[in-house]
Amino acid sequence: KVPLLPEDLEAIAAQVVRDGDFEARNRNRRVLLESGGRTVRPLNALLVHRALENVVRNALRHTEEGSEVRVRVASAEERGLPGCRVEVDDRGPGVPEDQREAIFEPFRRLGEARDRDSGGAGLGLAIARRVAELHGGWIRAENLSPRGLRVTLFFPDRETPPGKLQ
Repeated sequence: KVPLLPEDLEAIAAQVVRDGDFEARNRNRRVLLESGGRTVRPLNALLVHRALENVVRNALRHTEEGSEVRVRVASAEERGLPGCRVEVDDRGPGVPEDQREAIFEPFRRLGEARDRDSGGAGLGLAIARRVAELHGGWIRAENLSPRGLRVTLFFPDRETPPGKLQ
């Protein structure tokens, strides 16, 4: 069981965005934060920071040069539960529909040549999924039009038994 304390998800995301934007500028990319509303939730700040950092770094790895990664944090209700949602959008090639769930499995990488160039080990999104689940939440990916990928994490306001949200 993970100890959860009232933490500001927007503040955690802002730190990840600042660090990501600093790294991204060297590669002609940006990371921007959009936020709305109060985002204090029962969280483990260290784990959530790591999860968001993994998702943002993955997005930066795949977004087009000269583009940006957008991170949105907002209160939301998902599947009948109040909580907070974090969306991370990139402007990369997206993921084949039949592999959207597989990207959250450990050591799963799409496009061997692309991953060799990026240095990814295939653990970042699996870690993010585990962190969301430890908080009673979830993670999903969806392709954007005309291109890009949105990874969404949801953290409920209260603890939810694992598997309840599936």
